[in-house]
Amino acid sequence: VTAGAGAFMMAITDATEPDLSRFLHRENGKLLLYHGWADPEGQAEPTLDYYKSIVEATFAGNVEAAREKVRLFMAPGMGHCGGGPGCGEWDRLAPLVRWVEQGIAPDHIVAEHVSNGQVDNQRRVCAYPQRAVYIGPPEGRNNPANWVERNFACR
Repeated sequence: VTAGAGAFMMAITDATEPDLSRFLHRENGKLLLYHGWADPEGQAEPTLDYYKSIVEATFAGNVEAAREKVRLFMAPGMGHCGGGPGCGEWDRLAPLVRWVEQGIAPDHIVAEHVSNGQVDNQRRVCAYPQRAVYIGPPEGRNNPANWVERNFACR
């Protein structure tokens, strides 16, 4: 009874067309993509590959031009749409609204990990190709007390 259902759903949900000129150029659209590196249900690399193909097809390989319209956030340790041992919780809509309505493109998002109702890890998830680097107190990178957003920079 479910034979072919996977292929049918993939035809509806999978992004396969990298030329987004109509949306990003003609309609002045903005696009935020994100994926968790620890997603057990869908490999992260195809999302990264799709982003790169958008840059090629829509912006002739010009990464700086692409950054004006599309940003990719690859979340370390995040599972499928959240969860996992990494920081995978943030307001998914606010960065896009700020970009569209105020013209402020997100260079990073602040993501958190919550255990037992308490934030136990907070850091920047940087727009690709940058990544978050620990800049906090020396010798403190393995101390959970230092896992706060101000101790990370995008580089």
